[in-house]
Amino acid sequence: MKTVILLIFIIAIVLISYFISQGSRKPQCYGLYMGQDISSDQIEKISKRYGEKPCIILTFVGWSDRPFKSMLSTLNSIKKAGAIPMITLEPWLFPSKQPISIENISKNKEEKTLREFATILQQYDSPIFLRFAHEMNGNWYPWSGYQNKKQTKTYINAWRKVHETLTKYSGNTKISWVWSINAEDLPLEKWNEPKNYYPGDEYVNIIGIDGYNFKKRSFESIFKKQIEYLRNNFKEKTIFITETASSNAEVNRAKWIKDFFYKFSRKYSYIPIFIWFDINKEKNWNLCSDQTSVDAFNSGLKRLIPKEPRTLLEEEKK
Repeated sequence: MKTVILLIFIIAIVLISYFISQGSRKPQCYGLYMGQDISSDQIEKISKRYGEKPCIILTFVGWSDRPFKSMLSTLNSIKKAGAIPMITLEPWLFPSKQPISIENISKNKEEKTLREFATILQQYDSPIFLRFAHEMNGNWYPWSGYQNKKQTKTYINAWRKVHETLTKYSGNTKISWVWSINAEDLPLEKWNEPKNYYPGDEYVNIIGIDGYNFKKRSFESIFKKQIEYLRNNFKEKTIFITETASSNAEVNRAKWIKDFFYKFSRKYSYIPIFIWFDINKEKNWNLCSDQTSVDAFNSGLKRLIPKEPRTLLEEEKK
């Protein structure tokens, strides 16, 4: 009898814990990077393919995109499709990859370009996510600490100057600033820890993490350590997964996707957004390269996304 009572007690505790956790669970949704050629028709088409509409569409803008007028039509296409744009502003000339000095940015020598960019944000008076100079704790981008003599303070000063200039000249009060790091510190050295690049709470609304499965790594093995680091060091900030995907080479991608959705919706339910990098780049991240991956993605989204309508930005401001 005592064993039965104990068993009932344990089951009750588990059920109570479950319902409490469900009550505090944030709504989750997904975003996409579908390349730079974006239209509302394309977004609708891909929404039908995956069975759910993306709540965010990621796009990239570099200094070489001046004048920035064409960006406005992209933003309006995203809005028309019912999604929120996330612009990644990259300080370089693309595709030459000629860097724009972040030291010059911090010293206000790039104000002309930033003010020109601000006029587009001014014309787009709608919610928008803006992330500047992402993955700075990696070693590949010219704005990284690794390629700037470990001068992480220079990065911070550049971020603050961009924030101040765009805030002042755009007049857009609906910008949410996304400070986006890489899931691994490369190099793995003390000076290269993410907190050494942090511009400050007043300059950051959301923290993003980018991480990819190039070979045979699970979602948790890629993200867990960095997520825990961020939660310990930036307790008040919401976390997004701002870029992720799995290669379809050397791995059962459909299985990887199933595991991703299981972990993301349960263990990491406090993260409201993930953005899938849905193109063929370093690896073939595009889901449409195999139907089993599409099916796994569709199934995961159906279980993940709540049916009741909600406003993403309202959730983030709670």
